[in-house]
Amino acid sequence: MIRQILIEDYKVKATWMSMNSMSVNLRYLTGIDDTTEVAVFEMPVAYPGYLKVACRYFQPQIRILLNIGVHHLADCETPEEYMKAKAEIVEGLDPNSGILILNADDENIKRVLDVSHLQGVVYIGKGDDSQFQAKDIKYAKGGMAFTLKYQNKEYDAFIPGYGEHNVYNALAAIAAVFYVGVDISVAIQRLSLFEQVEEHLEFKRGLNECTVINDTWNSSPLSMATALGVLSDMSKEKQSIALLGYMPQLGEGPYAIKQYEDMGKKAAESKIDILVVVGDEAKAIGTGALKCGMDPNKVYFCKTGDEVYNVLAPYLNENTIILLKVTHRVMTKPTFKELRNKLIPDNEE
Repeated sequence: MIRQILIEDYKVKATWMSMNSMSVNLRYLTGIDDTTEVAVFEMPVAYPGYLKVACRYFQPQIRILLNIGVHHLADCETPEEYMKAKAEIVEGLDPNSGILILNADDENIKRVLDVSHLQGVVYIGKGDDSQFQAKDIKYAKGGMAFTLKYQNKEYDAFIPGYGEHNVYNALAAIAAVFYVGVDISVAIQRLSLFEQVEEHLEFKRGLNECTVINDTWNSSPLSMATALGVLSDMSKEKQSIALLGYMPQLGEGPYAIKQYEDMGKKAAESKIDILVVVGDEAKAIGTGALKCGMDPNKVYFCKTGDEVYNVLAPYLNENTIILLKVTHRVMTKPTFKELRNKLIPDNEE
């Protein structure tokens, strides 16, 4: 979003797609030259120390922390260790001139991040304590509509893409470019034309006129919970089906199992009509849903694409919305990609 706003006025270097692993950082760094006016990079938190090193080398003057959930448990022993690793975003930030943009509504940020020494802390969120505040958030055709309030002035805003998380993304982007020098009304206008990243909650017309939400770029507890929320919000008058599976960065420890169970609880609480759990690694999603009282006749455990398709086949019609939230390598016979292309006949891939 930030890149799309800035690129009309500045020479921008930015993260390509969502490619943000350590292996591409050298390429990004050496891509910055004398013509670069703004550099915009997304940094993951793969393990403790990762973000600290990235901040040391990139030296960003404006930094954004949208949330602290649980993601890379495979390389962090506990959720608390992962959360502290995200707090490394303040490493080396100038306490007087640096800008740190934080989600005021995220409780974990408040728990682990000490910003008492920083002058330039900017909050985004829904409450009155946010400098960039979103009010009257609602679903609209093709995305989310809301009112942005900044210094007692209000702006009508719209962001393509469903889900309240997109409003937070938009708030952070608008705040960031404001401190680069872009007027708020200009930023809002450019965001109204935002093109969502592929495989990030993409709504597609599926087989027999069903609706398929393709959210398969990656999978983590926070993104899965967000996707389930969108599925629930968008299926008030339709049958909702969620295909959930393995989350690679969680690893296989006891904390990971708890996260899978929590996703089953989220599916049950979201009133999803049918839950399809794909692969042995994700079985705890189904058991978590059953523990929360979900009808056993509505929870399916599948290993192959054929099994998944047989479950879905009776529901492939205009009254069904299907969420695909599984990674590409979790099934065979057919592969997930083949199954996805069968469910979305006009898939361009």
